[in-house]
Amino acid sequence: MRLALLLHCLAVAAFPQEVIRVDVQLVQVGFSVRDSSGNLRADLDADDFVVLEDGVEQQVRRFARAHRLPLRLGVLVDHSGSQDDYERQHDEDLRLFLVTMLQPEDRAYLLAFGDRLRLIAPFHNDLEYLTEAIRLSHKNVSFPKVGPNVRRHGGTALFDAVYHSVREQYQQPEPARRAIVLLSDGSDNSSGYTLLDAIETAQEHDVRVFGIWYGSKNPSVRDEYGRRVLERLAEGTGGERFISSGESLEDQFRLIGDYLRASYEIGYYSTNAAEDGAFRRVEIRPRERSLEVRARPGYYVSDRGATSADTGP
Repeated sequence: MRLALLLHCLAVAAFPQEVIRVDVQLVQVGFSVRDSSGNLRADLDADDFVVLEDGVEQQVRRFARAHRLPLRLGVLVDHSGSQDDYERQHDEDLRLFLVTMLQPEDRAYLLAFGDRLRLIAPFHNDLEYLTEAIRLSHKNVSFPKVGPNVRRHGGTALFDAVYHSVREQYQQPEPARRAIVLLSDGSDNSSGYTLLDAIETAQEHDVRVFGIWYGSKNPSVRDEYGRRVLERLAEGTGGERFISSGESLEDQFRLIGDYLRASYEIGYYSTNAAEDGAFRRVEIRPRERSLEVRARPGYYVSDRGATSADTGP
């Protein structure tokens, strides 16, 4: 099993996937809905929403509930020195999450980051394979690098981990729920890219980020900053941030699973054909006023003529 895993990872590194570009202005947005009591709603249809782009109503062309779309899930785990005390417990919780979350049509990839970005497992559905990858991630095993071959002198490259893994793993234009679960204390001190870069590329590929902050039960000023970083990533991509102070992550994973199972995907062709690289604000407005929508706030238009959400089907 270990040999098969290593050979598979080496094959992925040797034959990277071709970037597919689609010059259409299809905008796709994943979102979730809560009622006035805070409960997730999973029983709504396209007619229950109005979609606005920069205040102009758009015609909904595609709509799907979560259970009708496969899941493409990225799990990004902070392996920097500050997280050493939590590895064993979190590995067990992660295994349980994948077992309960992944259905036959779903896929997940695993990435570990510190001062290096390592692809522990490419998109896969085999739970035995993924479980073995989690175990080997803490061993002295060589895994493919993610992103360019740059030298980082220690530290944590969280923003680079989000940026490069989204760019490399979500190239395929397919109808799917796209999400990242990010386990970290939110610290970054060695990335080449910024927090805004990470948010924008996740928006571009319609990937929702669910951040789980874990660290000391008595948070410092630095800890509070890390929490805000994960919160900003989540807010900017339509995800959520959760907090765990060193204990089991089982509850946080359960809540993320609830979000992913009760989410929606909506798509429209923008009425604004300008290729100006501008930010377009998107609002998904429920007709029932007591409902609250959680989605990314918009997207950037690419200067090559396609919207930044052109990775949809």
